[in-house]
Amino acid sequence: MSDRGRPDPAGQLHLVDLLAHHHKRRKGLLSDPETNLRATLLGFGLLGFTSIYREGFEVVIVLQSLRVTFGSSVVLEGVTLGALFTAAVGVLTFSLHQKLPYKRLLIITGGMLLLVLFVMVGEEVNEMQLAGWIGRTPIGHWPGWLGQWFSLFPNVETIVAQTGAIVIVLGSYLLAEYLRVWRPRRRGLRAARFAGEPSATAAMAEVCATAETLAESAAAADAEMAQVLARAATAPAPPPGVVRPSSRGAGSAPAPRR
Repeated sequence: MSDRGRPDPAGQLHLVDLLAHHHKRRKGLLSDPETNLRATLLGFGLLGFTSIYREGFEVVIVLQSLRVTFGSSVVLEGVTLGALFTAAVGVLTFSLHQKLPYKRLLIITGGMLLLVLFVMVGEEVNEMQLAGWIGRTPIGHWPGWLGQWFSLFPNVETIVAQTGAIVIVLGSYLLAEYLRVWRPRRRGLRAARFAGEPSATAAMAEVCATAETLAESAAAADAEMAQVLARAATAPAPPPGVVRPSSRGAGSAPAPRR
């Protein structure tokens, strides 16, 4: 800003140049849809390849370990059931994606991940016991299928580790709920809540208003810059020996002649 409260011409020029760059970029993307589509498809292809390769690599390692332990027939049955469930979930997702209860699905997914954590912790503790890294304190005899399917082994170390993992996960959730909801309510404050999803009409209206504001700002900056350049071009040249007033002060007098 200058001393008179008017916008700085250099700042206006930078704003106009920035808006022109964005306009040129948008025009280039819209004028060549084939190149834009090709780049988008290439990006999605690379993302899908890396995701599938990573998951596939992990699945192959797990299946090889299960094959060595339980045999090929058991692994084949599990792969078949998993493929059927995956296909069913894919069909439901793509056919009913607008009607699915996503909140309930996330809760179910969280419960399944908690079960996976329970099983993995029990399996890791059992492997460390077999390797002799930690001790074993038996507490009785349990059916073998509990250890095979849920990694529930009849010893104190496994039960303590699995219980501790579940307590940490559920405790973190309860702590977050206490800090976000329960404590504010106890203090008479407003509890935190998720913001409602805006409608498509409101979102489009906000985008249009923002674009209109930017266009008006760019037009005003362009017009003022044109006036500044026009005044600079038509201003008479000062006589020899006379220095123009500096922009440091609007009322400063010219330097005296010697």
